[in-house]
Amino acid sequence: MEEIGDLPVQVHCVCKLKHDIRVESKIDLAKREIEQSLETPVETIVTLPGLFRKHPFSLLDEKIIDRMTRLLYLGKAHGFQTKMRNLSRLVKLCRKATYLREIYAVGVMQRDQIANIAASLGSSGPNEQNMVETDGYVRILPNVQIFNQALGSNEFLTTILLVPAQTLLEYAAEVVKLPYVTFTKQYLNLDERLGRMEAGVKEGIADLLDHLASSPKRMPWLGIYKDNIGDYVDWAFSDFRTWGFHFIHKHEGKADPWLARSVLNLSCTDEGDRVLDPFCGSGTFIADAPVLNINAIGIDVNPLSTMIAKVKCNLPSITLNELRESLIRINKKSSNHSNSKERLESLMLELEEKDKGKLSNNRAAIMEILSIKDAIDEVTDHGLTRDFLYTMLSRSIIEVTEKQKRRFDGKESFMKDAIDFYLQALASQEILRILNIEAEGGCSLFTADAHSIQSILDGKVDGILTSPPYFDALDYVGFSRLPMRILELNVNDKRLELETIGSKSRMANDVDMLSLCDLLPYSGRLLLDQLLKAGRERKARVVLQYLLDMNDCLQMFFNVLKENGRIIFVVGRYHNWKIGDNNVLFDGAQVLIEIGESVGLCLEDSLSHNISKIEAGQRIKEESIIIWRK
Repeated sequence: MEEIGDLPVQVHCVCKLKHDIRVESKIDLAKREIEQSLETPVETIVTLPGLFRKHPFSLLDEKIIDRMTRLLYLGKAHGFQTKMRNLSRLVKLCRKATYLREIYAVGVMQRDQIANIAASLGSSGPNEQNMVETDGYVRILPNVQIFNQALGSNEFLTTILLVPAQTLLEYAAEVVKLPYVTFTKQYLNLDERLGRMEAGVKEGIADLLDHLASSPKRMPWLGIYKDNIGDYVDWAFSDFRTWGFHFIHKHEGKADPWLARSVLNLSCTDEGDRVLDPFCGSGTFIADAPVLNINAIGIDVNPLSTMIAKVKCNLPSITLNELRESLIRINKKSSNHSNSKERLESLMLELEEKDKGKLSNNRAAIMEILSIKDAIDEVTDHGLTRDFLYTMLSRSIIEVTEKQKRRFDGKESFMKDAIDFYLQALASQEILRILNIEAEGGCSLFTADAHSIQSILDGKVDGILTSPPYFDALDYVGFSRLPMRILELNVNDKRLELETIGSKSRMANDVDMLSLCDLLPYSGRLLLDQLLKAGRERKARVVLQYLLDMNDCLQMFFNVLKENGRIIFVVGRYHNWKIGDNNVLFDGAQVLIEIGESVGLCLEDSLSHNISKIEAGQRIKEESIIIWRK
């Protein structure tokens, strides 16, 4: 980011939260993000309307007050405030913030000072004279507006309004739902349909920016036939939307993408730094790194996971023209060639033999999926485009096998999903282009065991952030078995289970458990002692292997981390286990904290993050965000 000059006067900075944060622990994360970006403490605003009794907010025009008080969060805070002069930090916050709807900077300024601010930001808006004499908001950048109120002949109460990049990326997902994108006539050939959809996305983004600049008082229409972008982005029931490729594919243990983005910010890494996720899964924790100009490395033992992660993390780099042409060619391919039917039938028999007849109810659908894979292989080479199409096909496989009552329309269903995410990519790239965000961070993915990081890395990393596997709580392999076989990802299921940390198949066998227990911290030894006394020896061996693995991994993480770098783990805090006749609530986070300290890491903080009722499981309802520093 280019250096931006300081503000000419001290301003009151107000950071307004999104209006429907599901769990209040995210408010604390929002505060930390703000303080880190602005490099100054901030004060919580319990109620925004209360500000308007104080100077200079008491002088604000109704138009500004209406906008600031629209769709307020109904929890324990409306936002945060501080005083500052550093404009570059304000711009940095605008680019990094996860949970903010808008940012306001209010101060008394001279005419020439206002023009200098606009020039410093790289204004593409009106000239100085028009900017201070226009009655209302003046857009100086796509996501930055200025509102001036005359206080004297050359003095103005100026409000700078910034809409965070993250908020615009989420709004872009709503653009794809507009009628002139979604309801494009089906009888057009795919090339024409895509052309109209693409034009609709670009028109929708222009409408979105105009809508945000005009700040209408109109209430959104919540019924059917919504045709104004305001009916989507001002929909009062939700201010959190999917963005990019974060929901492109199901994955066991998938992290909350908003939490993951916050963790990336809390790692205190800067542009050009390099972060590592050694248990990356589908890449949620590092997906936003390229947009923040941070380089990322992801490692996972599951090849389907790293394929999905490669797509998710490299959205800014995906070549849309190449993907578009591939979709058109696949759509033209016919699956009725007799010479391919025999080969597909042979592949189907191999799959059925491996799955012992479990696919019989989905045979026709799987045959169509095999045919689509043939078409993908014929029209694409290995690369990001093929990985995207394979990810979409894997998505179809899982939908067919897990939702057996769902009607699968073969190529039509696959193409619908692929076009939807193609348009998501288009909308995201268009927003980044308009905001002049280069997304210069690179993202590399490796299929390997986390124990292999020292052979993968060339040098040390500035930060490590991850959600490590749980204590045998999830089947990290099961969901991926059939997609890996159909996509020929060349993996041995049993070997993968044995290599996956946290798997029930991975346990300490043929070892003296008592001698190995001595290698663990007190809380780990206590847990194993309870399991053994209750006769749960197999469970104890699985847990012991997990703790030994985490001890080895944390030691390696320590070795590859730069001095003063941070390691952040997001882990389920309390595990509810049946031990003997008792239900025991066990603090798994504390065990990991003690292991981290035993390898030389300093615990900087341990934050609590509640899981929303919608997403919480039966066994884990609260997460800990463990922050160590080297």
